[in-house]
Order: sequence, then structure tokens, then C-alpha cells
Amino acid sequence: MTIAEIEERSGLLRANIRYYETEGFISPERSGNGYRNYSEEDLAVLEKIKLLRSLQVPLHRIKDLHRGDRLLSAVMEEHINKLKEEQLELKKSQRVCEVIRRENAEYATLDTAHYINLLTSWSQETGIREDWKREDREKVRAPFRRLLARLFDYMIYMILWLLTVAVFHRLGSFSETTLVMLVFIGLSGIGPWLLALLFETFLLHWFGTTPGKWLLGLSVMYDLGGRIPKDMAWKRTRHAVFAINEEFPIRHQEWYQTKQIYEQAEQGDPLLWDYLANTSLVLKDRARWRSIVYAILMVLFFAVVILICHWTGVFSGWYTPEPDWNELLDHFYVQ
Repeated sequence: MTIAEIEERSGLLRANIRYYETEGFISPERSGNGYRNYSEEDLAVLEKIKLLRSLQVPLHRIKDLHRGDRLLSAVMEEHINKLKEEQLELKKSQRVCEVIRRENAEYATLDTAHYINLLTSWSQETGIREDWKREDREKVRAPFRRLLARLFDYMIYMILWLLTVAVFHRLGSFSETTLVMLVFIGLSGIGPWLLALLFETFLLHWFGTTPGKWLLGLSVMYDLGGRIPKDMAWKRTRHAVFAINEEFPIRHQEWYQTKQIYEQAEQGDPLLWDYLANTSLVLKDRARWRSIVYAILMVLFFAVVILICHWTGVFSGWYTPEPDWNELLDHFYVQ
């Protein structure tokens, strides 16, 4: 085939094809008039080069493969490690950029020494580097435990909401309509989610976990090392609560249609909020005592919710007892 034909079929520019010829990858035959005649084998070689170069494999490694000096699996292994190193460097650069943005630094007054030292200190965190390089890093597959932890936190926030409503009702005596509305907001989940947005950002930033996650042996790790920044903790909490984002739309909240979330977590893949916040889930252990304590506390939580609702008297007027028929008949005869 002619240079125009192989250019069209391979998708490579003519200059690149000529370059690979000079590098010894292909050796097209010459026709009588001196034109190159490319074969199907030449096309196959160019397609391999195109693929590997698209994967950012260095040309000298492709030469080794073409000569048979290296195995493809070995080259891929080496290249994966290199990509991980580059990814780590990009992550550290991203981390410093986030700090610069968060601190509202200006170019004219940029404290270069501070940020260079910051970048250097993070580059020397060998624990982060080794953890990132480990190919056998275990993916946490605990979807049910994760949902139970969310339910535990949800119950805590519900109790806090209802308790606050009850105290203010006792102090200020809400109207019956206001009291019912506030209790309904708490029981329906709106109030607890608002409290989750308020508290979980700080819990993740300072402790890297929440009460439910801690009880079930779960914690959240910042992939770039160190404590989870507040903006990342806020981003993770916001998306975990509402499970919605403009770039990666999910049309349901976490409590609705959890099948997709469960299956994704079961495969060990990062959920949307972990991906956006550069966080990963860590499982400390699966000790049996955690499940026992969890069950006991959940029963207590439900009892507390019922007691608070009873204390507020929000349901006192909703039950109408059966009428005393004798009293009604006596009243009728009197009439």
C-alpha cells in the first residue's frame, strides 16, 4: 500500500510514519520507480506503536519489545510503577495548590519558601509513598457495614434534632402546628441530614471518622496523606448526604435506590464522594463485639426517639379513644 493509504489506515501522520521507518520499526519495500510499498505487517507494527505511545510508553521500551529484548508484561509492570510515581507527584502538587487556594495567597505576596517547604515535607513522607506504591493494597469491601454506620449516625442526628425541639418546646412552648412540623422534619430525615452537614465535616477533619464508622471499625483516610482538609471533608459530606453533583450526576439520595451504591462499594470501587474528596475507606477490624454493641445501641436509640416524642406530647392528641356507649346512651335518654 502507498504512504497515503497506510497513513489513512493507521491514523498516523506521514512524518511519524517516516520517523518510525528511520528508527527501524518498519522496512517497506521499494517499487521500481522508488516509491515505498507498505505491507500489512508494517501496518500492524505502526498500530502497536500507536497504542503503546498512547499509553505513554517510552519509545526506547517499544524498541526493546520490537527487537524481542523485553517481555510485554515486564514492560507494563515497569510502566505502571512509573505512572504511579507520576500520579503521586501530581497528587502532591494538587495538594499544595489546594492549600494555596484555600489560603487565598496572592502572586505579589506569595510566600514561596513556605510552600516549597510544604511540598518538600510531603515528598519526604515515605509512608504515603510506600502505601501508594503497594499494588496489593486491600480494597475495603464492606458495603453493608458502611450503610449500617450511616444509619447509626442518622439516628444520633435524629435524636439531637428531636431533643433540641423538645427542650425549646418546653422552654418556649411551640404551637401545636410548629411542634408537629419540627418533629416531622426530624423523623423524615431532613433535620438529621442538616445536622450531618454541620457536624460530619468537622468530625472527618479532626478525627477521620464518625461515631457510626468508628463503632464498626471504619475510618476515612486522605489519599494525599495527613488530616483531611476541611474543604475536602465538606465536599465528601455534601456529596455523601445528597449524592448529587453536576459533573457526575446521581439522581437519588443515599437512602433511596441504594442497590447501585451497595454494588459499587462491594466491588471495592471508590464511591462518588470518596473520588471527589481524594479519600479512601479503611477497615480496622471486624470484631464481633462491634456488632453486639451496635445492636444494643440501636435498640436504645429507637427507645429514646419514642420517649422524646412522648415527652413533647406531639402525638397526644392524635389518638381518639373509643366512646363510652353507656355514657352516650344516658346522655341520649336525658335529652
